[in-house]
Amino acid sequence: MIVAGWRLRGGWLPRAVTAAGVLVLVAVAAVDPEALMARTHIDRLEHGYPVDTAFLDGLSSDAAAEIAKVPPRWRWCSHASETVPADPWYRFNLARHRARSINLDAWC
Repeated sequence: MIVAGWRLRGGWLPRAVTAAGVLVLVAVAAVDPEALMARTHIDRLEHGYPVDTAFLDGLSSDAAAEIAKVPPRWRWCSHASETVPADPWYRFNLARHRARSINLDAWC
């Protein structure tokens, strides 16, 4: 915006802002923030730090695959798959579909 104001030409600015927004959206989708948070919290187990299991249970179905990777000696009674109701065809969500196939209730 400073360059556009300095040169008094800003025809390119709306396209640049739109492109930057699309790039940020694609980057956030690629990173999968909830799976990243679950992975980070679960990695703490290996270093002897306490883990907030209530926080991990509160994450969405995007994190179910990461929670399922917890080694058996550190498992807790996770309720992540209990909150995944069946979807009608018009509300299909791939993360919820994958979470249903992971049986986290078997931990209890």
